[in-house]
Amino acid sequence: MRITRIEAWDHNMRLAEPYTIAYETVDSVENVFCRIETNTGLIGFGCAAPDLQVTGEKTADVLRACDEVAAPLLHGVDPLRIALHMTRLKARLPRNPSALAMVDMALHDILGKAAGLPVYKLLGGF
Repeated sequence: MRITRIEAWDHNMRLAEPYTIAYETVDSVENVFCRIETNTGLIGFGCAAPDLQVTGEKTADVLRACDEVAAPLLHGVDPLRIALHMTRLKARLPRNPSALAMVDMALHDILGKAAGLPVYKLLGGF
């Protein structure tokens, strides 16, 4: 199995009800979604919630990390070698934790689908 395509896009979602935290009131959230496709037809999805105050990232940073670093690095590789890929990505994206999490989620989604298990069971949940 090989990765054939990686894409990321942002989506602004209005909340049903705003909430307030220490530094702001939030009535919508902008997330970045990632889709990783394989040559076998399996597709994995991941999501990032960048927040400059929390993760040190903006939406544009996550999109750039996916398009300019993750996509070229992962194209053509075996998606099931997650630890290897994440180690390589962490070295290239040390200041992009939500971008890393998004790709990690998508790779685990593919692993779960390949194993016929939901990710929570794959990781030992019950």
